[in-house]
Amino acid sequence: PATATSLDNLQSSDFGYFESANAFTSSLGNIVGVRNFSGTAGVIIDRFEFIPVTATLEAEYNLERAQKAVNALFTSTNQLGLKTNVTDYHIDQVSNLVTYLSDEFCLDEKRELSEKVKHAKRLSDERNLLQDSNFKDINRQPERGWGGSTGITIQGGDDVFKENYVTLSGTFDECYPTYLYQKIDESKLKAFTRYQLRG
Repeated sequence: PATATSLDNLQSSDFGYFESANAFTSSLGNIVGVRNFSGTAGVIIDRFEFIPVTATLEAEYNLERAQKAVNALFTSTNQLGLKTNVTDYHIDQVSNLVTYLSDEFCLDEKRELSEKVKHAKRLSDERNLLQDSNFKDINRQPERGWGGSTGITIQGGDDVFKENYVTLSGTFDECYPTYLYQKIDESKLKAFTRYQLRG
């Protein structure tokens, strides 16, 4: 919002709009208002508007949100590399945003964003030195994938995790711990390079 140096001779250019970015539903009896202004400056409110959100407006907002989230995955606009802090889980959450875009209002943009998310997933898989990052098998071929103790279950994807995930049961004593491991071929490791394990 705009600010004015003096409350005398205010012009329309001294005022600005504040618009809540989130649409919300309201049940009967709810109160809409403003409180807790920060700072010592006075605040002048010309008017409030509380208007219904149209499907088009909501679709545009969701599309803009999804576009920002997809673009934030990459180091540049040409999408040649992922940002180092981007995880598979992060990519899955962005994929959920794209999946729930309206086919009616933004089908072409949804397809384009879906392709970018798939590209991000491929880039993530390429930089990951672990095999079978989606937990398809455990203890089938420990020399080429995951090994672990008994009591580990593989769960199918859901709304939170788009792909498989594992559940490790609790351990009752130190003699029989619950564990999951994978050996990385030394030839894949680069000299003088630090690696980060995330999960």
